[in-house]
Amino acid sequence: MKKFIIVVLLLPVILFSQTQRIPLGSWVTVEWQAPPDSNITKYTLYFVKPESNDIIAMHITEWNVGDTTLAKPLQVTLGLGQWELYMTAWNAYNNESPPSNVVPFEIIPGRPGAPLNVRIKFSQASIKSEVFPASIRLMKSLDQVQDVRAIPIG
Repeated sequence: MKKFIIVVLLLPVILFSQTQRIPLGSWVTVEWQAPPDSNITKYTLYFVKPESNDIIAMHITEWNVGDTTLAKPLQVTLGLGQWELYMTAWNAYNNESPPSNVVPFEIIPGRPGAPLNVRIKFSQASIKSEVFPASIRLMKSLDQVQDVRAIPIG
């Protein structure tokens, strides 16, 4: 019983500590809990590449408010590798909030595109001279098998 309780308690830690892997070019949705301030005018998403300290900032000016706040889906156009995301809120006085929690993720190569417009077409292939005699030999061997079966035993 003690082993079961330990596993159950550690399972959420293991599940939530894994870095999310996102295929390059995917569409993602960012969710968050809005701060209690009612005069938020925009949010800024900061995408940081830890090994190079590159930062890409994206302003969000439209979002849906509910239990969690949802931005419109975004297409991932970041380079491959490890990234971190955090965000800030801005009020009507153009003051920026402290940063949110950091969310690590990894951009991985996407799947290749599927073949398009696949069709099958009938065409009459020309019979090559080396193929034709092989067909004849096969037919002769089938005739021989039929001949053997036709011989009465006894």
